Amino acid sequence: MDDGFSIDSSELNKKEIEEGRQLAESYFETSNDPDQMPTNEENSTWIRKEIPTCLSIIRHKKRIIGFALVIPCTKALMNQFISKKITEAQLFDKVKSSEAYKTREAIYFCSVFVKPEFRGKGLALKSLTFTIENSFDLSKSPPLFYWAYSKEGDALAKRLAHDLKLPLYKRK
Repeated sequence: MDDGFSIDSSELNKKEIEEGRQLAESYFETSNDPDQMPTNEENSTWIRKEIPTCLSIIRHKKRIIGFALVIPCTKALMNQFISKKITEAQLFDKVKSSEAYKTREAIYFCSVFVKPEFRGKGLALKSLTFTIENSFDLSKSPPLFYWAYSKEGDALAKRLAHDLKLPLYKRK
């Protein structure tokens, strides 16, 4: 990318993992919402071990400025989530405990974050596109689903699904 920006899913050291978790917590405030997937060390470790390509890191001049995370799962879990039968935290627990992530039938657009001073450059879309293209067989048209946290996230999900030609589902 131009201007010192890069997106990758490389191995992160412990300091970088902690920095990413702090970024997520500062924006999504998951510790105050039991319905959201916790941004704790256990979950971060599991993601890096089991689905490393599903997390991409956005850097500017080697400094972490954001991330994108998608969670692979089954269509059955997707349907439970979008119909509000399970929360995001429960979705993630079910994905981990059942190994539903190995099916890669559906893509949960879990989160994306870019520090405010770097927004408006297309980095969120680029990082999500990179992550999905490197983690899923798009020829199978896996559905993309999401829970709108912001109007920007809602617009981003629609643009992402359009660009990748994927069916899109929003949590009710």
